[in-house]
Amino acid sequence: MASKENGIKKIRIIIDLWIARIGSYFAWFWLAVWVLAGIAGISDLISGEAKDSMDWFIPFICLGIAALNFLMVRSFRRTKALIADFRLYSSVWSGSGSKSVRDVATKLKKDPELIRERILEMCRRGYYSGQFDFNEQAVVFNDAVTGPSIRQCPGCGATNTVQKTGDKCVYCGSPLKKE
Repeated sequence: MASKENGIKKIRIIIDLWIARIGSYFAWFWLAVWVLAGIAGISDLISGEAKDSMDWFIPFICLGIAALNFLMVRSFRRTKALIADFRLYSSVWSGSGSKSVRDVATKLKKDPELIRERILEMCRRGYYSGQFDFNEQAVVFNDAVTGPSIRQCPGCGATNTVQKTGDKCVYCGSPLKKE
């Protein structure tokens, strides 16, 4: 099940990346077209070739559409940067369980608040198969919260049922890891 879910997440990321790449090219193309059309219309206004009232509006409409295309280009660039960060953070985490913002910030020497915002956006878009735990400031992956597991205590050797990472042995209090 987790393998199938991870495959779906990978497909979602690949599709987002291709949409961002192709969309970016189209947006740049139409940005150039609308800017040139706007400049041509403004040059007609300056040279006095404008014949009616619509000739006054068309250049500004073209430049307005160009501004919308510019916003699309920015959006596509943000998506590509988010996917690049996703790959970078995943390489830092390379495992399952709860992974903290502090881990990534320390390893990459970046601002924890910026990384937190990026990870929240990744969770919102469904790039991670988990949720963001605001108390722990970490992503808790779905495979880490699927249910209890049985672990042997490294301190006393007793068998314990582990619900989550950070549980302690009921006999000696040693920390137990959910794997």
